[in-house]
Amino acid sequence: MPTTANWNELFAIDGPTLLCTTPDFDPYQMSRGDESYCGVWFYRGGRIPQWNDRSGDKVIAYLKSTVDLPLICERLGSLGANLLLVCDGVIKQIDAIRCMEHVCLSGGLIDLDQCGDSCALVICNGNHGITLKALSLGIPVAALPLFIEQRLNAVALEQTGWGVSLPSYSTQWQAALGNLINDSDLKSRLAVYSEKLRQFNAGALDRSLAGVLAWISGTAAE
Repeated sequence: MPTTANWNELFAIDGPTLLCTTPDFDPYQMSRGDESYCGVWFYRGGRIPQWNDRSGDKVIAYLKSTVDLPLICERLGSLGANLLLVCDGVIKQIDAIRCMEHVCLSGGLIDLDQCGDSCALVICNGNHGITLKALSLGIPVAALPLFIEQRLNAVALEQTGWGVSLPSYSTQWQAALGNLINDSDLKSRLAVYSEKLRQFNAGALDRSLAGVLAWISGTAAE
């Protein structure tokens, strides 16, 4: 494999494009050529998910700490949700959240593989990994995107029908969440999609490594 004289030559290497995603979540799918979709592999491990001992649909929220996080938790409470909150960074107004009976704060990342049968909904900022992980478990996703790539994932959720982009619903997003949680037809269709997603992603890492190694071998032979 040739070495580069300058770091910016890395962007000029004529190698293959290996996409660690699925076609449904590639915003440039229609303009692709012969690129390969490798699929997605996920981090394994984390804490066992535990909600407060109360009634209500179990919801997991993986969210950045923002000033409106307490308001988001309050809205979920008005929906009757039993919320497990996983927050990245120091939680602003943590005391206001701790006093909410329907909210359980997680002390770290949780193992989503252990909550597929019990969790009714995942709310996140539209991160690529957790969005596809939730869908692979048959859990619909509601997105509160902060950055452009998260907005693109939120659009894909709307287009596929597997979730919603909450900013699109303004003050009416409790109704949108209720529809995701209570739509039995959606759950049935998502169960079929999640099985296909798991099968496709099962070989994601192997496909990615094989593509890179094939390119390296071909380059070294030149």
